[in-house]
Amino acid sequence: MNRKQFNPGTDDRAEFPKLKAEYGEDPARFLQSSKDLGYARISGIRDPELLEAYRAVAKQILSGDDKADVLEKLDSRERELTGDEPDPTPDIDPEPVAATDGGQTVEPTDASESVDSEPDEDEDDTDEPAAATRAQPT
Repeated sequence: MNRKQFNPGTDDRAEFPKLKAEYGEDPARFLQSSKDLGYARISGIRDPELLEAYRAVAKQILSGDDKADVLEKLDSRERELTGDEPDPTPDIDPEPVAATDGGQTVEPTDASESVDSEPDEDEDDTDEPAAATRAQPT
């Protein structure tokens, strides 16, 4: 089984204290315990935001079939709560966002322009390749 089981002797369970502070529970506690307990907790979730927290934690701590099963259970619960199908695609902004470099906005450039518009001081203007130099062994 790929599920990471909690071992009380070593305290090796993943913990998400920010989620515990926000929702009053740590999803990893349920997801890393028995499968039945995890499914029972998912079935009892009524808050869509808590459902998303469980989904995020499941993606981080589970793998293989366990991860797929839990994500399917979460999707099923989301359909029960909202009556809608979950959207598997992330929100993508169709407008390109200008990148910034050191606080200055860098506008998109024409593809024909060179990325390095200013030559280095030590570059030659010739088309010949620079000679490689080797360090002499000491």
